[in-house]
Amino acid sequence: MGLRTSSRPGRRAAAAAVLLLGVSVAQIAQAQSARAQVAQAQLAQAQVAHTKRMSGDSVRALLEARIAQVPGAQVAIAVRDLSSGQRLSMRGDSVYHAASTMKVPVLFALYREFQAKRLRPTQLFPLVNAFQSIVDGSPYTLNASDDSDSTVYALVGQNVPLRELATRMITHSSNLATNALIT
Repeated sequence: MGLRTSSRPGRRAAAAAVLLLGVSVAQIAQAQSARAQVAQAQLAQAQVAHTKRMSGDSVRALLEARIAQVPGAQVAIAVRDLSSGQRLSMRGDSVYHAASTMKVPVLFALYREFQAKRLRPTQLFPLVNAFQSIVDGSPYTLNASDDSDSTVYALVGQNVPLRELATRMITHSSNLATNALIT
């Protein structure tokens, strides 16, 4: 369907002006949209560049502020950016028992099991306090008074969701929850 105009020259001119105005408005809108997209892309690039330019001191300050939000937190960080060679160490030479540091890879392995649908976070697990040494196969149990999270011991004999064990392992450094997840 075409644009209907009267045979009168004034109306034809007005219709042409409206048509041109409509085209011009559309072109302006497209140009503004394109400029907005370019501006958004430039802003995103600037944010990435800013993040890359953050000095070790500003990253350290952000980390220290976050750590300060957790009273009594004992945190050590040692990081090296392989592409830039930059390093950051905050008590990076501190010694921690391996049982605590190995809990993060245990969480990663559990997450992969969840992703592969071999396990579910809500899946119940019978919690026991009886393990075998990987060194000599001898049986052992854990003592609640030696664990940083003694509350998990009250759950022994119950079915506990895997998510709860993982949460206790990471947020409270529970050795019982960790041992249960790796057996």
